Amino acid sequence: MKKDKLPEVEKVVLPKFLGMRPGKYILIALVIVILILFFLIGILPGILNGGRYVSFNSELSNVGIILDEKYIGSTEGSRIFVPSGEHRVEFIKDSEVIYSETLKIDHPIVLTLIFKRTLDVNVPVANNKEIYQRALISTIEQIEAYSAITDYSEFYNYPPLIENLARDAASCGINDVAEELFFISNFITSNEMKLDLDNAIKLFEDNNINYKSDSFNNLYSKLDDILDSNSDMVYLNTINSVNLPKKENNMFVYDETEFTIGSDSLVNIFGINTYPVKQVVKPFAVSTSYVSEYDYALFISENPYWAKSNIDTLIQDGMVDEYYLAGIFPSVDNKSLLPIRNVSWYAANAYCEWLSKKDNESYRLLSEAEWEVVAASCENKNYSNSLIVIDNDETLPKGVKGCLWELTSTSYIPLSRISGLYNSDISYPTTDVVIKGGSFINNSTTIKPSDVGVIEKKTTSEYTGFRVAKDI
Repeated sequence: MKKDKLPEVEKVVLPKFLGMRPGKYILIALVIVILILFFLIGILPGILNGGRYVSFNSELSNVGIILDEKYIGSTEGSRIFVPSGEHRVEFIKDSEVIYSETLKIDHPIVLTLIFKRTLDVNVPVANNKEIYQRALISTIEQIEAYSAITDYSEFYNYPPLIENLARDAASCGINDVAEELFFISNFITSNEMKLDLDNAIKLFEDNNINYKSDSFNNLYSKLDDILDSNSDMVYLNTINSVNLPKKENNMFVYDETEFTIGSDSLVNIFGINTYPVKQVVKPFAVSTSYVSEYDYALFISENPYWAKSNIDTLIQDGMVDEYYLAGIFPSVDNKSLLPIRNVSWYAANAYCEWLSKKDNESYRLLSEAEWEVVAASCENKNYSNSLIVIDNDETLPKGVKGCLWELTSTSYIPLSRISGLYNSDISYPTTDVVIKGGSFINNSTTIKPSDVGVIEKKTTSEYTGFRVAKDI
């Protein structure tokens, strides 16, 4: 078969550019494109946004970072971009600056989008007992607040408070935490808190920190039973007998007496408030009735700091809440004998201090045990269902049952009756105090002298008042 002859085709010749053959200028164009891309991706981001990703590290828990006077987060897992230049960085814990330095960040340019330039900044804190003490007080405040919750849900989590304190103790070189751990353990009111305590114990053991004491071991051995709703009953097994008081200078004087506070109770979280505890109550005297609105007006007239007009300062100082003296207008021109209310525990103590100086005495609030002694002597009196106490009996204090809940000097610590802490001096600050007696809005058939109310020291309530007492 004969092949067909193909037609002649004219050669295609690409034109030259600037005297360069096509292969050359195409190569140059590709190189230029690559260089431009490299500049846009590998150089320009570094020029426009120079800096480093800084990891701020601390062995302490809950350390905040302030960069150039702006809070930027905590050291927990931090990786924060810091622009190039000089920066002032401060580390805060429990509202105090624990370390600061000037941070110098260079200006890396090449391939910053691909290779993140990093820098580690560590917070030195070794053997710093002052930091630990602040952490301890903060932990106690938070533990006290969380102890009010006995059951947590998936929507409300409990943070690792005691575990964080253990971490702080190890970081600060603390070698013995037995005293504070026993105190903190008195606020364990849920299984979540117990787990937190167990995790802290493991950290203490890993860091050779002593946490054991006879008191702690005794309480720890009971925690599982306390947190179990199916526990045994403990019975009062005591008939309290109180001698009638003597009236002297408008106060009732009670002799020293052995008295068991509380009542028959379950040995669990539901019975901790009324768990019976034997007390030796020293001689004391108590006022006939509550401090009145007129009494409080005299106090304010000589102490303008506590005037209602100064409420903003009082709130700022943590002395009261926003309801201080709400609806009440104490006046020295109006001798109102209604009991003062909507005052805080701090205000009540300030009143006692003022009256002590005026009378050259040492007035104070009743303790819980003293209040129960007074209540036992008033057992046959009627419950007061109003602010006006109708009582013609002049041989005993008035309005002990009902009228208003009474502020006491006794700190509320949930497990203190079971642990033995109740009869010990407390060396740590607490937020809550015990109130007793019920008020005019409560059902008189359900309020017993052994019942325990709880109120925060700065909280005010229109259903809470106080009376004064003194040692004899």
